[in-house]
Parts: sequence; structure tokens; C-alpha cells
Amino acid sequence: MLSGDEQLTWSIAEVKDYCEQPTELVKVSIIEQNAIFRQVLESTLKQINIPYFSLDVKVYEDGYSFLQSDDYKSGHMHLILMNDISSEKWLRNIAYLTTYAK
Repeated sequence: MLSGDEQLTWSIAEVKDYCEQPTELVKVSIIEQNAIFRQVLESTLKQINIPYFSLDVKVYEDGYSFLQSDDYKSGHMHLILMNDISSEKWLRNIAYLTTYAK
């Protein structure tokens, strides 16, 4: 119990720990045989500014070079842009890796 001349001191503290959302890294892999399309996609994606996201763009000529890079072995969100004419073999390999290689 407080005596007659003692008083509680109150203060207000501003907490800024959660004011700004952290930036999340998103890996983007472009798998395209055509060098011009590869370059256009890469330059376009590198110019995109998305709040709270940072894009790490890498290009590959084929699925084999992508698989050899081990870039898919990351815990980051990963977007893979692939030509729909790409070999079915590479599509199966990537499907296998994303399902079982975690």
C-alpha cells in the first residue's frame, strides 16, 4: 500500500517493432532456350518493384542447367518460368524435385 505522499508513475512507450513489414526474398528462375526471350523476361522482371518483396532473377538455357545450379534447394519462395514447349523429361524432373527432394 502506498503512503499518502507516494504516487504511481505512468508512462507510455511507443513500440515500433512491427510497424514495417520485412522484405521477403522470392527466387525467380527463367528456363528458356531462346536467348532473346530470356533476356526480355529477365530485364522485365528485374525492373518490377513489388512492395515487401525482393526478386532474385536467374536465367537458364535449359532444364539441365537449372538442375545443375542447385538453386532450387532453397527455403525461399521460388517461381519458375518455363517455356511450355520444354521437354517433358525436364518437367518430370522438376516435379520430382519439388515433391521429394525437400
